[in-house]
Amino acid sequence: MMGDFDLRFKAPLVTTHPVDLRFNSGDDVAPENKVVLTAAIDAPTLTAVVYKVVNVAMAASIEAPTMNSQVSFNNAVYRGPVGKAVSAWTKSQNLNIQSTDKSEKPKNVKRHIESYVSNAMSKLRTVDILIFNARTKKSDRSISWQATKSVGTGSSSAYASLAKSNRYRALVWDQAVRVNKISASLHVDLLQLPSVKNLTNWYRAIAKQRTSVDPFSIAQIRQSQRMIQWDQGKKPNYGRYVRPVDPTLPDGYKPPLGNAVALLFKEAATTDTNVLFGIRQTAPAKVVIPSKRTYIVINNVELRRVDGNHLLPDVSLTMNIDMDSWTWAFSASMPASALSLVEPDALGDPVVLEARINGQSYLLLAEGISRDRTFGNSSITVSGRGQSAMLADPYSPILSFRNSEERTAQQLMQDVLQTNGVTLGWSIDWRIDDWLVPAGAWSHQGSYMAACTAIAAAAGAFIQPDPVGKTLRVRKRVPVKPWELSGATPDIELPLAAVVKESVNWIQLPSYNSIHISGSSIGGVNGHVRRAGSAGDMEAPMIVDALITSEIAVRQRGIAELANTGPSAIYSLAFPVFPEVGIIDPGTIIRYVDTHNLTGIVSGVSIAAQGSTVRQTIELQTYG
Repeated sequence: MMGDFDLRFKAPLVTTHPVDLRFNSGDDVAPENKVVLTAAIDAPTLTAVVYKVVNVAMAASIEAPTMNSQVSFNNAVYRGPVGKAVSAWTKSQNLNIQSTDKSEKPKNVKRHIESYVSNAMSKLRTVDILIFNARTKKSDRSISWQATKSVGTGSSSAYASLAKSNRYRALVWDQAVRVNKISASLHVDLLQLPSVKNLTNWYRAIAKQRTSVDPFSIAQIRQSQRMIQWDQGKKPNYGRYVRPVDPTLPDGYKPPLGNAVALLFKEAATTDTNVLFGIRQTAPAKVVIPSKRTYIVINNVELRRVDGNHLLPDVSLTMNIDMDSWTWAFSASMPASALSLVEPDALGDPVVLEARINGQSYLLLAEGISRDRTFGNSSITVSGRGQSAMLADPYSPILSFRNSEERTAQQLMQDVLQTNGVTLGWSIDWRIDDWLVPAGAWSHQGSYMAACTAIAAAAGAFIQPDPVGKTLRVRKRVPVKPWELSGATPDIELPLAAVVKESVNWIQLPSYNSIHISGSSIGGVNGHVRRAGSAGDMEAPMIVDALITSEIAVRQRGIAELANTGPSAIYSLAFPVFPEVGIIDPGTIIRYVDTHNLTGIVSGVSIAAQGSTVRQTIELQTYG
């Protein structure tokens, strides 16, 4: 092995071929003993001079190149389509057209022209008018004043005689001879013949086959995806948004020492202790109907006779109920062949029918029947009410009710639904606050249902029947104070996309904010109900009821009366019978998600089923 030695590079890089190798051990060594090795490895270039070469091995290693780059993006720069603007006025191109001077001397051409003023001679009853359109033949030029040719016969002038030849001329002015006493109008509309081309100094340009670009035009939508800095705003989804940390800051935001943050309020301080940060979030509904582009609901409607389970054919069914109605009302149309299935029995009792709408059943009484017959068609219409009608006229007798001992309001209603201590088979679903009624404080005369509705109305409630079972639900007319509906938890959230039809009826009632409620019998109490936060200066008419025997009854009745005051709106919303909610009952709180959220209470509902189409329409009452 040879010892370590230094390589001295002297000669420049040689790029031509062949290359002379020069070997030398020093500057004074002969050139033939000196070799210059040159290696070009992209960059850099390596040149070596080796002396006394016996075995020379060279290796060069270069590290992998690295690249440092920096990219800057500005999303505020407009990168949309760019077009070249074209001026609205452009210089028109010269067209090769022939312009005729109005004062040009006419040339003699072979054509037939009638003189404007000439001594015309009768020729086969030819009438020459004073001013007429000259008919040009085989000519592309015409002037305003032109000499005429003779019409195949001799024409004489007042001052000269024209030689007979194929071309005769007449003076411009001459006295015309009337022929057959036919006068011509001095002014006649010129008839433009297809063979005449009238060229003037100004003429409408002829459109060429070229593309015209206007400064302003309707933009064409191109298939391109672009992101812009500003976009259409929309309501954010429910949840929490965490602001990302600014990458330019090393550790993000650091609060002051002790987490002391100064609050800057937009409005001046008030006496109200409520502090609201941001926008109040509404409470989520118990059942939410999602907003979709398309809703698919499979409907199934059946009407059967319960006795014998007979299916009625080709039925069109309508049903409805509201807070003032303690039972369902219905009407059904069907072929007349089903008459025997809906007729009353031998005792005159109505037939019990079961209506099933998308799996939800209702028991109904067929109380009325009518028939409609036309040529080749006969149908019947059956109408009636729900089975709770058995507690009212004409099925219930007129009775007298009173409490001989102290009872609660709920117990009073249960006593009504009994005869000599024996229950009628009906139960009570009490959903309002109960109160105590002293002995002898209440008495009523009427049917079973009339007595039940009187007890419920004393506390501002209404009766709602169970669709199938023999149960009467006692519910509040206003489950939530109307002025607190915006913060209440709704039972159902209904989006605008699910509504097929909407109509609104605005109502303006007196803006009462207080009312006096008083009892009228033994143990009766007097109370004054005032809307919270109001002065109570607008007082509604006083309410007097024998069952107002407790503060609980006063408060519930007062809230119900004050709810029906001031401005309100009733939304009529038609939509399918969704499986999530079924048929909606009155008293349900619904949030209607429109351009702005509306929360109201359902006061009534109706069902229309025909064929495979089923629609339910609710009356949603909103306040304020």
